[in-house]
Amino acid sequence: MVLKAVKMRIYPNSEQRDRLMQTFGCARFVWNQMLNMQIERRKNNPDAKFVNAFGMNNLLKRLKEEYPWLKQAESTSLQSTNRNLADAFQRFFKGRIVKSSATLSRRKLQMDSSSLRPYVVGDLNP
Repeated sequence: MVLKAVKMRIYPNSEQRDRLMQTFGCARFVWNQMLNMQIERRKNNPDAKFVNAFGMNNLLKRLKEEYPWLKQAESTSLQSTNRNLADAFQRFFKGRIVKSSATLSRRKLQMDSSSLRPYVVGDLNP
């Protein structure tokens, strides 16, 4: 099997840049909230298993009810955030990584990639 990658750079206008920054901010918020939930759950019951991506996606609905501004972000990017966090937890508990890659996400760290729903060029406004 041959794997290929495409590296792209986009030049969004100001409206698109604002929308992307909002999506990145929401993804960072969801990561931090779900990570905190997993840590508290483990602290309260050390024998409890971590919540998988499907379970976190179900919790995402409740999070959107509590924080209505999350509904403005692209839902697939938030679900992708949950998958990435679940993957980090799986790798940590299987012993594949020494240090937990599930750390708090900070705004100061540059986010140079994201998983968004595919758009037609110029269709960033839903």
